[in-house]
Amino acid sequence: MKLHLFDTDEFCTTLKPVTSVKIYSKKGFHPDGLFSEKIFGPVRTGTCGCGQYYGRSKFGETCNQCGVEITHSSIRRKRFAKIKLPFPIINPMMFYLVAKVGKKTFETIMLDLINNELVTYYYDLTKNKYIKVAQDPENPGEVSYPEGVEVFSGHNGIFEIVKKEALKNKDSNPGWKFIHDNIGKFYMNNVIIPPPEFRPVSKSRDVQMRDEINMFYMTILNFTLTMHIEDFDSATHDEIMSINFKNLQKHVFTLYEYIFEKFSKKEGLIRGFILGKRIDFSGRAVIAPDPTLNLDECSVPYCMILELFKLDIINILLEKRMFKRYDPALNYVDECIKLQDYSLLDVAKKVTESRYVMLNRQPTLHRLGMLAFKVKINSDYVIKIHPLVCEPFNADFDGDQMAVYISLYPVTIKECEEKLGILSNLISPSTGNLSIGANQDIVLGLYFLTKEGSTPEVEFEGIKTTEGRVKFNKIFPPGFAFINTTITKKTLAAVLNIVAKNYPKEVVMHVLDKVKEIGFKETTIRGCTMSLKNMRFDEAREIVSSICDDKTKSINEKHFELQSPEVMNKIRQAFPYSDFIESGSRGSWDQAKQLIFCRGFISNSAGKVVPIPIKSNLIDGLSKSEFFISCYGSRKALLDTALNTGVSGYLTRKLVYCSVNLELDDNLDDCGTSETFNFQIPETSDGYEIKLARSIIGRYNVVHKNGRDVSELITDDNYKSFVGKQVRLRSPIFCKSFKLCKKCYGATTKNLHSIYAGIIAAQSLGEVATQLTLRTFHVGGIAQMTKGKEDNQQDIISDLTLVKKMLHGHSSKPFDELILDLFKVYVNHRLLLLVHFECIVSQMMRSGSQRWRVSDKRSLDSYEIVSIENVPAKESFLLALAFNKPYAYIIGGILGESNSTDGILENIMTNNI
Repeated sequence: MKLHLFDTDEFCTTLKPVTSVKIYSKKGFHPDGLFSEKIFGPVRTGTCGCGQYYGRSKFGETCNQCGVEITHSSIRRKRFAKIKLPFPIINPMMFYLVAKVGKKTFETIMLDLINNELVTYYYDLTKNKYIKVAQDPENPGEVSYPEGVEVFSGHNGIFEIVKKEALKNKDSNPGWKFIHDNIGKFYMNNVIIPPPEFRPVSKSRDVQMRDEINMFYMTILNFTLTMHIEDFDSATHDEIMSINFKNLQKHVFTLYEYIFEKFSKKEGLIRGFILGKRIDFSGRAVIAPDPTLNLDECSVPYCMILELFKLDIINILLEKRMFKRYDPALNYVDECIKLQDYSLLDVAKKVTESRYVMLNRQPTLHRLGMLAFKVKINSDYVIKIHPLVCEPFNADFDGDQMAVYISLYPVTIKECEEKLGILSNLISPSTGNLSIGANQDIVLGLYFLTKEGSTPEVEFEGIKTTEGRVKFNKIFPPGFAFINTTITKKTLAAVLNIVAKNYPKEVVMHVLDKVKEIGFKETTIRGCTMSLKNMRFDEAREIVSSICDDKTKSINEKHFELQSPEVMNKIRQAFPYSDFIESGSRGSWDQAKQLIFCRGFISNSAGKVVPIPIKSNLIDGLSKSEFFISCYGSRKALLDTALNTGVSGYLTRKLVYCSVNLELDDNLDDCGTSETFNFQIPETSDGYEIKLARSIIGRYNVVHKNGRDVSELITDDNYKSFVGKQVRLRSPIFCKSFKLCKKCYGATTKNLHSIYAGIIAAQSLGEVATQLTLRTFHVGGIAQMTKGKEDNQQDIISDLTLVKKMLHGHSSKPFDELILDLFKVYVNHRLLLLVHFECIVSQMMRSGSQRWRVSDKRSLDSYEIVSIENVPAKESFLLALAFNKPYAYIIGGILGESNSTDGILENIMTNNI
């Protein structure tokens, strides 16, 4: 999409002028005002302003009394008008163009000449620049200039300077050439007034409510009308004209800047109206768990079903001849909703049979925040969901709400089932693993069932095991390897991941539902709870004193002695509710330590370690001074969590704008590039090497065989063999196609259900970024130190700050280091596929305004890493409009500075999607 400079005066030749500042007259709108029916069309369809003419038979005629054309009222959304200005003023678009092309120098000159009639400029040939001369207010005109110079003053001077510079530089500068070619549009004689429906007005009890933009038009109108009435004396004419020109120019600039602001920011047209609106056929309610549901089901309140499926229900009532007309049937359904009458329950069940509804929980941080389920009906006031789908929605049941939507057309109903259905989204596009997870009660039940000693020992198929483990293994399909271990959250996730990747989705659903069923049943039978009873550790005070009172030890040594394996073993034995922590269902040993042992060293609000340790634990209670010491760190932990949520939301949106136009090409298997993303997977044994190897599952590694390069797929079975080796990955960084080919992206394309790989990457990083809060204060302000180092806090910079620095192009690192550094930060929180980091960085790598990877002369020396904030303006001016300074991006669009790609946003706005 390319922008052109609009000729205002040419457009205004056919428009009717507005010549009155009055909005209302005795009979409705004033005929010459900003809301005139005579100018903009009738307020009521087929009716003129005075009411003499009406009816569709009169369409196309004009009332001879009030002059209003008889037509449809929607014409008031399309008709423009104009204000004819008393004298030409500088077109604000030309002003911004010159300011952009001529930089700060010309902006200063133009503003000087507009705002101060006593300032003049002349061009100094020796210095090759414009020199400013200020006249004396008491003796204007008494100014000496060098001989033979051309003097520029007033708005005519601005025109002459611009014309001269454009002529001089048109061959060497495309910006000045553009201005030279459009110099005829420098002045404008008219101001365009948009249709009244876009700047509404209302009147009640003589109080007028108007859209703010009308005030700007009324100011310009008032000024114009005054100027037409005034008769100037020739002696003072030039001075008065100069002052009036300055004032009118200022009013028009203010109007244009207001219109530009309308595009940008949160309340602007793009973000506020084009993206994200509340719509019909949707509802909202509090959520509750329902363990009786199948994985692909949800349950919606009866009254909500009547409202959502109202049209279908009415059609059935008409088919059954219960009503003859539409209106009484509609009234009957509304009455049933109002009185909560269950007479239509059978009809509602018939209508919703095999229908899907979409559930969405805000904030929708990634694609799995909106999923589709088969709908069932309940008699309560809550939407009921399957307990296992909490993880993708990040939902809990402490008052969370969800929105429900229905599909209306056969094609969207089919898409709901195939693309949005939970069974189609079992594998997460961001991690490549199972997207739903069992936790809490379910994990605890399975832990008790499979724990050694909790059920009698038996022999099963030659294996010594327990009854509980046999029962657990019966969940899995025939031929699945026998799992003879205690099930914890980690083990269960690994086992379910294998099932999800190797069996049909119906089998996976059956396994997950059985896991849920047995887990809940076992937890319920045991009636688990936690109380203060038996929560004692008698040696605690003695151990803490022996460590903390030793003056020969540093704070660092004391900190790590309080966490030594010997101390932690004693805490494990003393803590009566260790099953909760060991199973992974809830809590951590760090919390148990604070409950029955001691709180230890605390960080203050500045992030430094307080040298006085808190010797008391939470069961015994803290002293006044200990409570005072600990409250700073605790408060900072809470504040960081609250503040970082907003920061990460902002980062997510910037990432989406940066990568929204990065798409996959469904029809291209291989772009044929020979370049690869090369890096070494280390041999360290801290777990990082395995995580890095796992993040490239589904990618193609290039190996040299029999004299040629061959691509081999990295799978779940062979990824461990790459530890300690150099890999050569086909990567989005080097894909030659404008849209990514399948070989460069990898086999995980099948999990995306979308061609918008860039948005999936942005969502993957953004969703995890919400959890990138300060690790420093991860347990209510408890100090974190590095063993053997100084007595300082381990990491005062938050992960979120590190990520922001990297993504805003502050690091001068090459692309490969940037990708791996980002991965290192994120892997502390969740293992994301490496391809998402590559997608984002490939968008940041630019060659001018073009993507580096598709430029003709790309070389590893020719790219620059651009901030994610600057990418949208290079991709498309429409994307850039969602940010601040919209006029700067519009001018960029006119000058062709953006790559002018017809991206997703352009297609949405031009209805080409």
